[in-house]
Amino acid sequence: MSRSSFTFNHDRRLAVTMNTTVFHLKMIDLIDEMLRETSDLSIYCFYAQQFETQLHQCLQLPSQSRYTVSFAHICSNFPSALHDLCPEEKAHIIDRSLKLCNLVLDELAKETASVAARLCEYEVQLTEQLSPSNCARLIEEHDKQKCKILDL
Repeated sequence: MSRSSFTFNHDRRLAVTMNTTVFHLKMIDLIDEMLRETSDLSIYCFYAQQFETQLHQCLQLPSQSRYTVSFAHICSNFPSALHDLCPEEKAHIIDRSLKLCNLVLDELAKETASVAARLCEYEVQLTEQLSPSNCARLIEEHDKQKCKILDL
């Protein structure tokens, strides 16, 4: 029996079509497995810098900041990146998971403190605007303007 001389390198469209077909068949037949494969974010364990970058981007957008807690949850999934045949990585990955989780929680605490400080500053400004001395000054200015209008 001889081997075929056909290779996928020469027919890229066929390779792409076959890959797409296999993917769609897996989406139909193996939904649970596909959900597990596509939703597993434990790969971030090996890309800590990208993880931190995306965390900071998420914190900068007010509409996305509510999802930042999920970054800590992603860290809890890092041990699922372990393989049974590599037990020596277990301590390292769990340590990395804890470090990144602490980083996420620290960033969230800093951002929360910053928001609380801005709110307090805004409240202080409002209180100053409503202070009796400021109100008296505004009333005096209003009376002066009224007198100028009447004098004309």
